Amino acid sequence: MSATAPRWTVVELHAILLAAGGSSRLGRSKQLLEFRGESLVRRAARLLSGVTPSVSVVTGARAGEVGEAMNGLDVGLRHNVRWREGMGGSIALATRDFAPGTRAALIMLCDQYLLEADDLDVLVHAWRDQPARITAARWADSFGPPVIFPGRFFTHLGRLRGDMGARQLLVQQRANVHYVDLPHAAADVDDAADLERLRRIQAEHVDV
Repeated sequence: MSATAPRWTVVELHAILLAAGGSSRLGRSKQLLEFRGESLVRRAARLLSGVTPSVSVVTGARAGEVGEAMNGLDVGLRHNVRWREGMGGSIALATRDFAPGTRAALIMLCDQYLLEADDLDVLVHAWRDQPARITAARWADSFGPPVIFPGRFFTHLGRLRGDMGARQLLVQQRANVHYVDLPHAAADVDDAADLERLRRIQAEHVDV
C-alpha cells in the first residue's frame, strides 16, 4: 500500500492539519523545516492522507509556501486570515469542510515530526473501539494532539476562538477522553532547543 493510499474505505473521518502559526518563539517557519528530506507540513499531510482521503490543511503565516508544499497531495487548503489570534479559529474554520455523514475529526499539529503511520493507525483503531469518546494521544507527562473528536463535539470545535485549541477542550471534557500512549507525539518544534533536537535526531538517524 502506498504512503498516501487511504487506510479506511469509508470517508467517515475528517483530518485537520494545523499549519497556520507564525512560529514566533522559533523565529522561522516551523511548517517549512525539513526532516528526512521532507518539509514538516508536507510530511504531516502525507501521513494524514494515509488515514483518510478527507484532509484539510489550515494555513496562515507563509500560506503561499505551505500551499506549494502540498503539490501532488490530494488535500484541501483553508486559509485562516486571522491566524495571529490562535489555533482555535483555525479549527473552527476547518469544521466547515466536514461532509454530511462525517463521524469524527482528527486534529494534528504540523510539527509533530516523529509521528508515523503506525501511530495514527493506533489512534484510529482506539477511536473505533470507543467511538463515542474523544481519543487523544498521551506521553510521559502530558497529553494532546493528535486527537479524534466524535461528531457530538463538532459544535464545540466550531465555536473555538483565539488560543482555545484542542488541548483546552480535552481538559474541559476530561471525563469523556480515552487516552492512547503515543510517545512520538511528544516531539514538536517550538523553540531553538526543539530545533536542535530535531537536527540531532536527523543527523544520527535514530528513532525516539
